[in-house]
Parts: sequence; C-alpha cells; structure tokens
Amino acid sequence: MLESQLEESKASLAQTRAQASEYKSIAERLTQQVNNTDERTSQLEVSLHSAQRQISNLQAEVVGLKEELTTQLTRIHTLKETNLRYHRTP
Repeated sequence: MLESQLEESKASLAQTRAQASEYKSIAERLTQQVNNTDERTSQLEVSLHSAQRQISNLQAEVVGLKEELTTQLTRIHTLKETNLRYHRTP
C-alpha cells in the first residue's frame, strides 16, 4: 500500500515536472514572440514617423509650388493684358 502511494506520488511528480517543462517552453516561445512583435512595432513606428515627416515636407513643397504657380499665372495674365493693349494701340 505504501509502495503504491509512493509510485503514484513519483508518477504525479514526473507528470508535474513534465508539465512545468512544457509550460516553461511555451512561456519562452511566447516571450520571444512578444519581443519580436515589440521590435517590429518599433520599426513600424519609425517608418510611420518617417512617412509623416515626408508627407509634411511634401505638403510644404506643394504650398510653395502653388504660390509659385499663382505668381506665374498672374505674370502671364499681366503679359497678356499688356500684349493686348500693345496690339490695340494704333
């Protein structure tokens, strides 16, 4: 009777150790996945900030180009008016 209890205890202990080892392995794998995900998230955040800076720079460039275009259009209209006046004058 005592021997059977001892064998059961040993078997239970072995099973518990096996489960603990399996849980440790799972925990290590999940920790690695979390670390990989954190690293990827950091990389994506850097990429996002870079893209946002590029967008901001491009928007500023577009504003500058619009201002330049407006200036050029005004100049063209002025030249057209001057040209029309010149050709109308006898």
